[in-house]
Amino acid sequence: MSRRFQSIEQEVIFNKLKNGLGYENTTVEVQQNQVLLNASQQYFAEIDGHLNTLLQTRENFAYRYLHSNRKVIGPIIVFLKKVSEKTVEVVYRANYPSANGF
Repeated sequence: MSRRFQSIEQEVIFNKLKNGLGYENTTVEVQQNQVLLNASQQYFAEIDGHLNTLLQTRENFAYRYLHSNRKVIGPIIVFLKKVSEKTVEVVYRANYPSANGF
């Protein structure tokens, strides 16, 4: 059945009326969008959980024991390491006051 339409809009309207306006296709698309939305919400919830874990465990309170195996200059090396560690801590706290621990 070949029909001649005056414009493309008439042909589209005719085909939609002939096929039942295509309501079935729109409900499937809405359902697919809901599934994608739920999946993205789960994904973002998982990322949020991981970020919270990272924020809670970002501080390292472990004490690092400083030592040297050299008998003569060992105490001097340990002293210089401790001084440099304290200096870095002071500079870090001055530059990043919102940081809780070093």
